[in-house]
Amino acid sequence: MDAVIIYSSVVFVSLGILLALFFRFRDAVSDLDSKITGIWSNEANTIRILIYSIDSHFQAEVIWTRNIDQEILGSAVIRNLSLKYFSWGEGTYVDPFTKDQFHFKLKLKNEGQLNFYIEKSGRGYKTVEAWKQVSQPVF
Repeated sequence: MDAVIIYSSVVFVSLGILLALFFRFRDAVSDLDSKITGIWSNEANTIRILIYSIDSHFQAEVIWTRNIDQEILGSAVIRNLSLKYFSWGEGTYVDPFTKDQFHFKLKLKNEGQLNFYIEKSGRGYKTVEAWKQVSQPVF
């Protein structure tokens, strides 16, 4: 009898924890959506990109450069970025100079900072750099 009560209690508590986590994180992707959309600058502040959403996938284009070839303006640098839970996203990074494409992961480290991790030749992900948010769109 005691084993049944203990088992029932464990199941009940486990279900309660799962439900609490579900309700806590059910809007996590939409929250991340609003935090990632906007204008971002690389560490050297030589390139700025605009990250925007189309059909639940994110794209990004070069919108400003300083002391860099102006021909990259308008170049797509992020394609089909899909957001995951816990501040992660995955998509395709396109080098604006060489047009080489790489699978990459993105992590929102804290409000206003994105870290990019690019996969090269199947050897895992390498941190490329951190980007800072310049501005968020006003809705």
